[in-house]
Amino acid sequence: MTPISPTYQRKHSTRLRPLSQLTERLVGPGLKKRSQFLAKLIGDWSYIAGEAASYCLPVDLQFPNNKRIEGTVVLSVVSGRGPKVQMMSQTLITQMNRSFGFAAVSRIRLRQDMVRATMTEHDKSAHKTGHEQDTVPLHTLEKVTSQIQSPELRAALIRLGRNIK
Repeated sequence: MTPISPTYQRKHSTRLRPLSQLTERLVGPGLKKRSQFLAKLIGDWSYIAGEAASYCLPVDLQFPNNKRIEGTVVLSVVSGRGPKVQMMSQTLITQMNRSFGFAAVSRIRLRQDMVRATMTEHDKSAHKTGHEQDTVPLHTLEKVTSQIQSPELRAALIRLGRNIK
């Protein structure tokens, strides 16, 4: 009499799966925490930065060693405005921390890679006559991009959306 061998059943499928399904469990919790802070920062940016919001925008927020304090905000700045933003950095840090309600940000890092919107001749004439349309409100852009999980992609789309008239 020969013993019956147990049948082997695979627990995992051999079908190809999207990479996002594989990495979501690993990076999902960290991105959710960070993107909430970044989304709030982008949403309140016009109030935080005031006049500087027209030439700089937060694109990343990095916290050291799984902490939620002493973070570094990366700002994308229009070329030539870096020194001005650098001089305003302490005021911006204070305003950001006031917006969060605690000392979440301790440093600002600048990237001078934001492209200034160039005005065409038609835009210049419309600006002079006062018929220029307003840009899309930031809260609308936040609502439209709320389903995007990547904070970098979301910030880039909001930057692009701010220039739509």
